[in-house]
Amino acid sequence: YEVTQLVQLLQTMSPESPMYPLLIESIVDNMNLSNREQIIQKIREANQPNPEVQQMQQAKFQAELAFQQAQTAALTGQAAESQARTEKYAMETAAIPEKTAIAELTAVANAADKLDDTKVADQALKAVDLQLKNKAIESQMIMSMEKTGGNA
Repeated sequence: YEVTQLVQLLQTMSPESPMYPLLIESIVDNMNLSNREQIIQKIREANQPNPEVQQMQQAKFQAELAFQQAQTAALTGQAAESQARTEKYAMETAAIPEKTAIAELTAVANAADKLDDTKVADQALKAVDLQLKNKAIESQMIMSMEKTGGNA
C-alpha cells in the first residue's frame, strides 16, 4: 500500500525535483527485495555530483561569461567610436563658418588687388574681420551651450 502511494506521488513531480531521488529510494526501501541495499546504494551513488560534469558545467559557465564580457567590450568600443565621430562632426560643423569667412576674405582681397583700391580693400577687410569675430563668438556660445546642456 505504501509503495503504491509513493509511486503515485512520484508521478506527480518532475525528475529534476530534488525530492524525486528520495522518493525512489523510499519505494525501493519499502519493497521486499533481496538486493534492496545494493539498489539503494546505487541510487545514492547516482545522485552524487559527478566531478567531471561539474567541471564541464563550470567551464561552460566561464566560456559564457567570457563571451558576454567580450560582447560588452565590443559594444562599449562601438559606443566610444560613435561618440568620437559625433564630436568630430560637431567640430567640423563649427568650423564651417570660419572656412566660409576665410574664403570670403580671400575673394575680397583678390578683388581689391585687381581694383588696386586700398580704401575699398581696407573697408572690405574690416567687414570680413568683423564677420569673422562675430562667427567666432557665435561658435563659442554654441559650444559652451552644448557643454552645459543648454539649448541653442
